[in-house]
Amino acid sequence: MKKGLLGLLVIALTVVGCQNYDDQFDELNDKILSLSQSISELDGIRTEVTALGTKLDQLASTSASASDLAAVMAEVAALTATMAEIKDDVSYGEEEVDDLEQEIDDIKAALNELLQQASIIQQDIVIMSTAQLEYVENLMGLDPAEDNTFVAEESREYIVSGNITVDAEFVEDAAIATRLNNVLARIASVIIPSDGSGVTLDSGSSATKGTALTLTSMAFVDGTISLEGANAIDASTLAALTATLTLKQGGAIAFAALNQVGDVRIAPAAGAATITSVDFSKVTTGGQISTAAGQLVSAAMSGDVDLGKLDLPPLVTLGEISSLKAGGAPNGVVISALKATSIDLMDTTAFAVTGSVSITAKGAISVNAKSITGSLYVKSTAGAIALADLESAGLTTLSASETIVAGITGNASGTTATGAAVHFASLASNAAALTITAAEVDLSALASNAVTATINTCTNIALGALTSAGGNIVAPDATTFAAPLLNTSTGTIDVKTGAAITLKNLSTTTTTLLDFDNLVTLTLLEQGTNLDFSDASSMTTLNYTGKLLYSDAMDQQTNSVTITAMPLLATINIGDGYIGNLHINAAGVTELTTAGKIVNVQVANNTALTDITFGHDHLSGERAATVLVASNPKIESLDLSTINKIKTVNVSGNVSLTALTMAGYSPAAEPGAAINVTISGNALTADYDTAVAGSETTPYSDASLSDSTGLLCSISEFINFYDNQADRTATPTLSLNIAKVTNDAATPVTATLSDTLSGDTAAKAGLDGVAGGADAETDGGAIDSIAEMTAIIDTCS
Repeated sequence: MKKGLLGLLVIALTVVGCQNYDDQFDELNDKILSLSQSISELDGIRTEVTALGTKLDQLASTSASASDLAAVMAEVAALTATMAEIKDDVSYGEEEVDDLEQEIDDIKAALNELLQQASIIQQDIVIMSTAQLEYVENLMGLDPAEDNTFVAEESREYIVSGNITVDAEFVEDAAIATRLNNVLARIASVIIPSDGSGVTLDSGSSATKGTALTLTSMAFVDGTISLEGANAIDASTLAALTATLTLKQGGAIAFAALNQVGDVRIAPAAGAATITSVDFSKVTTGGQISTAAGQLVSAAMSGDVDLGKLDLPPLVTLGEISSLKAGGAPNGVVISALKATSIDLMDTTAFAVTGSVSITAKGAISVNAKSITGSLYVKSTAGAIALADLESAGLTTLSASETIVAGITGNASGTTATGAAVHFASLASNAAALTITAAEVDLSALASNAVTATINTCTNIALGALTSAGGNIVAPDATTFAAPLLNTSTGTIDVKTGAAITLKNLSTTTTTLLDFDNLVTLTLLEQGTNLDFSDASSMTTLNYTGKLLYSDAMDQQTNSVTITAMPLLATINIGDGYIGNLHINAAGVTELTTAGKIVNVQVANNTALTDITFGHDHLSGERAATVLVASNPKIESLDLSTINKIKTVNVSGNVSLTALTMAGYSPAAEPGAAINVTISGNALTADYDTAVAGSETTPYSDASLSDSTGLLCSISEFINFYDNQADRTATPTLSLNIAKVTNDAATPVTATLSDTLSGDTAAKAGLDGVAGGADAETDGGAIDSIAEMTAIIDTCS
């Protein structure tokens, strides 16, 4: 399936005749049908061949116009390109492809026979004088004395099997120019001999020594074309060219219909006009474009340069162009286009580069290379860089005034990127030096960082996939740093003073977080290691979620959070995780919120603490929960209702505490847990009905303690539940002393519960009137036994 062979196939289809193409196309179709049974990708080609066979058969039985044939030939050209890709694709079996190529060779032989009967000139055409022009006119049956103006779809077109050489230097008047163009307009296709010189057209050295040439029919050339001269040459209908196109002209170079070409060589002759634009935008199958071997260099070329899918040579220097579009650069390329507002190096599919790539331009730069074995350097002084398909490259340097996007999945050779924003959303591993300077950085897929990564300028670093950091991370401008999956180990993290940092687990403090002593907010999402927080002297907010360490026995949840001597720490949020011991004793803490599962809680001597929101519960399988809230002078309310299976409740010395909700017992702690409740020294209130001594003629009236919130009853129910719990051997203990108890005297007195009970002599004597007897309701002081609690708190329903 060489280009020459396929080009000849296309040329042959221009013949207008009554031949039936069924046999040839049916054989080809049958072959492709057979191949498609093992190569499913050939199904599409089989369909195309079937359709083309039908269409050609219809055209052969009618008087087909040139436009009809042009449409068919365009379809065949597209099929040619697809089959060429299949030949190069290693996934197809060589035997199957060779068999298919043999079928095409058979069709070639049959079509060559048809060419012998076609409208064909089987000799070279040379027009360099009036005499030679007259000779060709005679070959075409044109009378110079008549009007031979070419009329599309009416005038006869010719296939030339030979070389064509035209030099319009001899043309010095309009009549000769018209006759020359009438000849050229009738040439539809050209088949160049294997050792031929090709099609060479020269429009002359000046307007008076030559003429503009117009090839209104020439669509396909099996061979080379060379265009030169001071006057324009219109080859806008050229659709397919199997070999090199050489352009030695200036001005606007445009081939709007060309979809297949070999190499393109641009080599303007001395004195030629400046190239103001280049348009090969419709080329889908092509070779390489150059001005000399291995280079596309022009100091004069300007305007927009659209090369379609033509490949670039290794060196491209176009300092005056406005934009550049091209296909691939499989062998690497160095592009310098300092005034170009856009560079688009976009092949039909993402391409691999064996070599290095260097691009420098003013504006946006887009390249759909998927891999680059050598180094990569891209610089846009006033635009963005788009390398979305790039998965790997060597040493990489990217610089843009706007956004940089690259699809690299790993950094093995070193990468430096500087732009307004840098998006490496697919970068999963960093194994070489990485330096990024941008206000916005996307490293959302980075899972492993083995070598130092430096991120400058960006204030918000989000590394959502990072799990391993053997290398350091340096982000001197980051005020927020989030790596929620990172179990920090050997690498260090260096951010801006006063930053907010989020990690999964912090293995050590100052040796991992170089800014531990000056961070403001620390968030730990699954902390299992015990930390000394005292060095975080600037921290104002701690968000802590503990890791589950318990598995099958008590005392396994060993992670502890201990906060002491941290005057700036104001807010502590305990997340929905697991903690063995929570100990808060810090002068600056104002707010504490808990969630998750916590075994032991101690909140004591926090002079600024105003808000406690407990939302945690016990940890099933561990020891029963304990809660100590003591000597926090500013808290006004406390709710323990979320905590079940609790064995110790101690709420003491909170002098502003006026509202307390008792912990629950559904579900309950097991009988082996020692139950103790201590509530005293708070600002809780209650009402007391003093006992009235009885006599032999008047009844004894019980003492009674009650409150409007139901706290006393909930405490009584809690203690009685555990006292009556089946299999319990240790009796629950309690100490209850309400700070503000108002009695029912004619002139009420408010005192502590301890003083109130101590002053109720009737209650201390009981029904029999003997102090300290078995029927006494109280022995004075705080309520410290179940019997006393049952006697005094007796109004619960």
